[in-house]
Amino acid sequence: MSEGREAAFQRVLDVAQAEGHIPTLVGGVLIEDELVWSGCSGARVDPANTQFRIGSITKSITAVVVIRAVRDGLLDLGSRLAEVVPEAPFADTLLADLLSHSGGVAAEPLGPWWERSEGGDFAALVAANLHARRLAEPGDLLLYSNLAFGLLGEAVSRVRRRPWWDLVRSEVLEPLGMTRTTLRPEPPRAIGYSVDHFRATIHPEPDSFTGAMAPAGQLWSTVSDLAKLARFIINGHPDVLDAGWVARMAAPHAPGGTYGWGFHLVPGGSGTLVGHTGTMPGFMAKVQVDRGRHTAAIVLANATIGLAPNDVAGALLETASAEPVRPVRPWEPTTDVPAAAEAMVGHWFWGHRLYEATWSMGELTLRSVRPDDELETFRLTDEGQWVDSLDVPLDVVRGEDGSVAYFHFDTYLFTRSAYDPESPVPGGR
Repeated sequence: MSEGREAAFQRVLDVAQAEGHIPTLVGGVLIEDELVWSGCSGARVDPANTQFRIGSITKSITAVVVIRAVRDGLLDLGSRLAEVVPEAPFADTLLADLLSHSGGVAAEPLGPWWERSEGGDFAALVAANLHARRLAEPGDLLLYSNLAFGLLGEAVSRVRRRPWWDLVRSEVLEPLGMTRTTLRPEPPRAIGYSVDHFRATIHPEPDSFTGAMAPAGQLWSTVSDLAKLARFIINGHPDVLDAGWVARMAAPHAPGGTYGWGFHLVPGGSGTLVGHTGTMPGFMAKVQVDRGRHTAAIVLANATIGLAPNDVAGALLETASAEPVRPVRPWEPTTDVPAAAEAMVGHWFWGHRLYEATWSMGELTLRSVRPDDELETFRLTDEGQWVDSLDVPLDVVRGEDGSVAYFHFDTYLFTRSAYDPESPVPGGR
């Protein structure tokens, strides 16, 4: 990884952190399945291993557990929720429609604001939402629904006869080596904040435990762990789901084609970027994967608002796919000027246009004194020949006293005075 590319990644974070007033922003980039860079902007933390709340990225993990049950014949996406959880609200909805946010189910459960409140058990969720109104006919619209994933978490728990969190841990996190992804925060962890618009002061947000809504947004994770999730989205995993099943999850299943089974789908990169955004009080997150290029970006922030996670992750992915940026070489003073360079420095003319030749850091630089003109740099070969970056030679002609009388570069003739009569100017002055 070049210093220039690392600097470009860091700049993406620095700009987003400064413009959004984010207390701490961390990010990571996966290239060819490896986490090649992680960085931090704002308050300093370990960028790869500090936990942030990942919000709805939890839904992607819940979806993996659901699809594993489908693969094993325990769930049928063409069946209705009532066949597994008969007492649930919206029980006549197909599991496939719940998984793709196209069941017309309300976005949020009724009752206290679930993201900011201590959640109850599934019976309490049912009691509060049994008479919730369907917002659209199933299959007609993409209507993002947190409640749908609370219901899916219970459905897979019923057919496996184990709690949702036990399934997540044993079926996804442990096989993928995601040891820093947890139900509740574990140190080192970031504190979630809300930033005052007028004063730029920060105020802690609640670390609520969401109970039966946990499958929609409860988990905490790190850049390094989410890189492992991204690698799974690219390749699959023999102990979780193979690449064929992951590809089916990453295909469009919702009206409009912008949602699969547990994944957001957005145009970009090699075609379609796959992943998920996450927001909870005090936190924003994004995993964005380009499966075609085997690249991914992870973004985690500890502020309630102020960041466009999609844009930041997209900028990191664009940087990952771009040509490396040449690093800036620190300037150093000259300690020795070779005789060949000493003879070249100073003013030169091409016709009436004034140029200057300077020596610095082992290179001879020829530039016009006009600020809008380009410059050329030359190095001296072991054979005593000046050449530019493409090895085009600069030919030096010396006078009888040994001093440089003029030189040719490309088709241009440079002399010490304008149209020097002692030099071979074609056609005379």
